[in-house]
Amino acid sequence: MRDQWNTALFPTLKDVSLEKDKTITKKRPSGFWGGTGIEEHLAVLGITTLLFAGTNTHRGLEETIRDASNKGWDCLLFIDGVHAMQAEPECLDTIFFNQALTIQETHVEA
Repeated sequence: MRDQWNTALFPTLKDVSLEKDKTITKKRPSGFWGGTGIEEHLAVLGITTLLFAGTNTHRGLEETIRDASNKGWDCLLFIDGVHAMQAEPECLDTIFFNQALTIQETHVEA
């Protein structure tokens, strides 16, 4: 549900967000369906790699990653930044086989 306390941007992320950053509101499990405008926005910016983290890994996050990968974006999934009631972190490599590279925070340099 939009504009609720539990859908707000995490305060730490809000503190580092830029004015030019765009919020994409999903209406379907995948962020690429339902007229979100994300494809056009990413194309204009020339973005080729997408970083993913979030909840409901086995549903919305998985569907968005699959669509992004199938549409040609390179996808990176932060496995220590996801949660799912029905998928253990050890299963993520299988879930996202050939769809996204799974990485942990220890492998990321700012």
